Amino acid sequence: MSGRVAGVIEHAHTRALADAAVALETTQGVDAGGQAGQGDPPDGAAPRHREPEEAHDPARTAASRGAPIVAGVSVRLKGRRRSAQRVIDRLAAWAPGRPDVRAIAVVGSYAYGRPRVGSDLDVVVLSDAPSSLLVDDRWVVAVLGNARPLQRADWGAVVERRFRLPCGLQVELNVGRPSWASIAPVDDGTRRVVTDGCVAVHDPDALLARLLAAVTATGR
Repeated sequence: MSGRVAGVIEHAHTRALADAAVALETTQGVDAGGQAGQGDPPDGAAPRHREPEEAHDPARTAASRGAPIVAGVSVRLKGRRRSAQRVIDRLAAWAPGRPDVRAIAVVGSYAYGRPRVGSDLDVVVLSDAPSSLLVDDRWVVAVLGNARPLQRADWGAVVERRFRLPCGLQVELNVGRPSWASIAPVDDGTRRVVTDGCVAVHDPDALLARLLAAVTATGR
């Protein structure tokens, strides 16, 4: 399963390459046909207005200020993607030794394939004994290493535990019961999470596979 998630993160890298290429092209004042002129105003004209979404796009911002870009991805984002993959690999290695853990999924931007520098790595852990995962931090250390706890919140279906890794990446561990993935019927909240992106890391009982199939069958 971790290989599949690695493929999703690699897909995010491919999208980032395309975004960065557009950013560099825009910054250099070159249009789609390779002609200069749209990026630079005529002599004496007012500077071109930057739209808010352009100003806040990490790839465009990095390109415009000359920040290092490695293979089209900012150095910081590339480092966080590597850290996210390490966490996913550790989860995949840890889960088979815990019979109570029925499923683990990556959700959100890392599952969807468009993580940004400020994106969290969002993980759902479904266990028959969720309380044990909320009071014993040995598994957190095994998966996250030297991470700083930030907050804890009870959302009913899951309990969120948020941590920050030394690289700055925030990891959100959402611990709940297997009923979170129930398809009789699919919970509205679960449906929204899955629709926004969901990739199975550990799914020995096919709980996530059935959930994804149910959501797809109903048109998301």
